[in-house]
Amino acid sequence: MNDIICLVDCNNMFASCELAFRPDLRGRPVVVLSSNDACCIARSYEAKALGIKMAQPYFQVRHFEKTKGLIAFSANFTLYTDMSQRIVSILEKFSPDVSPYSIDESFCVLPSLNNMNLEHIGKQIRGAILKQTGIGTGVGISTTKTLAKLANNAAKKFPKSGGVVDLVTDPNRRERMLAVMDINEVWGVGKALTAKLTAMGVNTALDLSKFGETAAKTQFSVVLARTVSELNGIPAIPADDTVVVNRQIIASRSYGEKIFDKETVFSSIVHHVSRGVKKLREQGAVAYSISVTIGTNANSSIDKQYQNAGTCRTAVGSDDLKTFTELARKALDQIWREGFPYAKSGITINDITPKSNVQNDLFDLPTEPEDKKSEAVQSVIENINNRYGLGSAVVASHKQGGDWQPKSEQRSPAYTTSWADIPIVKA
Repeated sequence: MNDIICLVDCNNMFASCELAFRPDLRGRPVVVLSSNDACCIARSYEAKALGIKMAQPYFQVRHFEKTKGLIAFSANFTLYTDMSQRIVSILEKFSPDVSPYSIDESFCVLPSLNNMNLEHIGKQIRGAILKQTGIGTGVGISTTKTLAKLANNAAKKFPKSGGVVDLVTDPNRRERMLAVMDINEVWGVGKALTAKLTAMGVNTALDLSKFGETAAKTQFSVVLARTVSELNGIPAIPADDTVVVNRQIIASRSYGEKIFDKETVFSSIVHHVSRGVKKLREQGAVAYSISVTIGTNANSSIDKQYQNAGTCRTAVGSDDLKTFTELARKALDQIWREGFPYAKSGITINDITPKSNVQNDLFDLPTEPEDKKSEAVQSVIENINNRYGLGSAVVASHKQGGDWQPKSEQRSPAYTTSWADIPIVKA
């Protein structure tokens, strides 16, 4: 029997994390804002009901504060990441195989036992997460990841499901669900592919399931052929395909105010590099180049304008923070121009490959002692940050210059990661 796949997806994750510690705000519209409190990147159900769109500029909806009681929070990713990890630890009590797919989604493999009530297990999972974190979830259960994703969509789309849709126990339910799911709701089918498929009369997930693997492969791609197979209940996505090594890692941010000082700009770039290298190491990957971008506020009519990007490479694939910090410094030196009011910076780590795929150059000189020393330093930094919070230990250049941090005037406390911010309950 095929594995039973369960996808658990948190409802309005960022907004739900905020409301978990502010139950007094439940029932009111809540949004979470991006860097510099500019755009809405998460919305509660009540905020969605007001017509607030994803990524909509906050100034366009700010009037709802007075008319509808809208509440806005600056993004608190430390809180959201910690809550995500807590949810994963809860899922591990139900499954021996939990694979986080994103900060708010995880795939779980459920044991294949006879007479097992899968819907009941799904409700147990939802109940445990809600009780221990205060976050609501949707649960989709099937024999493939693609069907589990669709079942999860259905669990959120149809209130009568009670937040759980099981496609294993009742095989006929799969076809009924596929018939009411638009093609663009299928995992991996983007806008461009949706347009091509609908032009061919493929409008629903059921239509795609009947398209045929051979036709999907010859007319489109192997990836779509796998999707067709999965929609028919046949696993076709390898177990490790949900842990994808990104081809690029991008980090950027606007400043809280205009910056003229080079060292302050570089401090912001090192901040991005630190987080980018952290992601690189978490993927078990190395990279060969980094690009640095700087720019003024393109929307300003009074500031002198300048945008540029520089790239530096390393001959040997690396996941070393010191190496990429030095490359970022060289890239910034290439493009820096004095006298401009810089408003943003960013980095892109490129040419990424799994570390297991790297082959050393025949003519490379051995650098093992230096590599071990650098690895030891990075391990110490990571251990400190894991224990005391991201940013507790950083490279020295991270602290150079003045303050470049973006505005986050409405950020909630670090409820779960700072002793000083732990809520006090009086009874």
